Amino acid sequence: MCSPSIPLLQRIEYLARAVMCMRSDQVGYAPQLGVFLRELEDKIDVARIQQRVRSCCGYRGYCGYCETKVKCMKFVI
Repeated sequence: MCSPSIPLLQRIEYLARAVMCMRSDQVGYAPQLGVFLRELEDKIDVARIQQRVRSCCGYRGYCGYCETKVKCMKFVI
């Protein structure tokens, strides 16, 4: 489970760095690393969707319902 204290944009940055490191040639290859890479990619996809939801709510003004849903989605990751 992800810590709720990490801002969404920072979480996306950390996940992107982790994916980049996993894809580097220096990591090597093992089957479990491929599974871990796929999990990281899935998590960054979810975080980007969360970012889109937040920006969509932001364009329409503050939406308490949307903000609550975004906070709930953070715990999915």
